[in-house]
Formats: sequence, structure tokens, C-alpha cells
Amino acid sequence: MLPFRLVYHPGYDLNLGDHVFPSQKYRLIHDRLLAAGVATAEDFVEPAAATDEDIRLVHEPGWVDRLKNGTLSEMEILKLEVPYSREMVRAVWLAAGGTILASHASPCDHYSLKAPLVIAGRQRSRKGGGLCCCALPPGSEAPVS
Repeated sequence: MLPFRLVYHPGYDLNLGDHVFPSQKYRLIHDRLLAAGVATAEDFVEPAAATDEDIRLVHEPGWVDRLKNGTLSEMEILKLEVPYSREMVRAVWLAAGGTILASHASPCDHYSLKAPLVIAGRQRSRKGGGLCCCALPPGSEAPVS
């Protein structure tokens, strides 16, 4: 068993196939760590999805509602740079939940790696883009749940 925990969820993989954002890499890393005996199943912890309230601490409520309810404009969908789907929204909420889980771990918990969908910082006023529609802005703290 590792001296730290790894935050991972199978829902991070959007099954995008041949895409500039190969989300299957998170599953492949997970699987490789297990197959190589570097980590055991007990080393991994699955995050709960962030709440809508957590996401709204960083993003405008209207953006969160449109994203969650599938009412984005055509331009907003294009800015996502990944195909919009309910699965994508679930994966983003899971990734944000993973960030929150990792950021709330005490030094005694030894949480470490988080295989995220959240790969780029975002500004509160910016909608979509950068392959990450709900990442925390640079220098910000994770929401307290």
C-alpha cells in the first residue's frame, strides 16, 4: 500500500476516442499503476461529485445552470472544445469533486495525485474553452463544502 492516496474516478473518462484531449489517459494510468503493482485498489479513493453550489462559488449561476441543463448556446458549446453531453457534465462535476477532496485532505491523510479533467485554470467570467468548463481559477482556493 502506498503511503498516500490517489484520487480517481472511472467517470473521468469521457470516451472521446481520437481527440486532442484523450480522457482515457486517466483510466490507463489507473490501470497501469494497478497492473505494475505500484498501487493497489485500496490506494485509490473515489471522489463524490462537486455540488452545484460548489461550482457556483467559481462560476456564474447562469453558466452552471445552462451547462447542467443542456441549454447552452451554439457558441458556448463550441467553446467547450469537447462534445457536450450529460456524461461530460457529470465528469466535470466529478473532477471538481476530486479537486475538492484532494485540497481538503490534511497532511496526515496524504492525498496526492488527482487524475483530473480539470487541466487548466479558468477565470470566473470566462465560459467554456480550454478543455475545461469548470476548473478553479489560478491562485484560488477550492470551495469549502
